[in-house]
Order: sequence, then C-alpha cells, then structure tokens
Amino acid sequence: MTEKTIRPGDFSFESDVWPGLSKLVEEAGEVLTICGKFMGTGGDPEYWDGRNLREELTKEFGDLIAAMEFVIKFNKLDGHAIRQRMLEKLVKFEQWREKERP
Repeated sequence: MTEKTIRPGDFSFESDVWPGLSKLVEEAGEVLTICGKFMGTGGDPEYWDGRNLREELTKEFGDLIAAMEFVIKFNKLDGHAIRQRMLEKLVKFEQWREKERP
C-alpha cells in the first residue's frame, strides 16, 4: 500500500480527498456540544447565557444533516443503503424505547 500524504485542505468541500468530511466532523461536534449543555442543565432548554438549547439543537441538526448529505453526494456513497439502514435503526430504537418504558 502506498503512503499518502495528507495536505492542508484535504477533506474540505473542494478537496478530492473525501470532500466535506472535515465539515461533517465539525457539525457533529457542535451537536455533541449542545447535547452536553442539555445534560449539564438537567434537560432544561434555557441555558445560563440565555440561549434556548432546543432552538440551538434544531439549527445544529439542520447543519449536521446538510453536511451528511454533502458527504454522501460528493463521495458517491450509497444513499439508498444509508436510508435503509437509518429506517432499520429507527425501528430498533423505537422498540427499545417501548421495551424500557414502565
């Protein structure tokens, strides 16, 4: 296997090396940050600095989904297979929720 040198700009939107991947990681991190703030407030959407975490999470989910769609499209991933897997997982998650509820 030939070693490949990663250059500045790789994984960015205009890159030939997994375009958009760096933005996907950034957006995923922002979703995690908001989730951590929710956990820190015990689930209260009103954050100490006055921001509404529910609104922030809504925006960040939109950003994350856009980044995911970009990576899927420009890296020629199988969108149908991804959607199928998503639907299967959603059913499983809903089953877990129902099973765990008292």
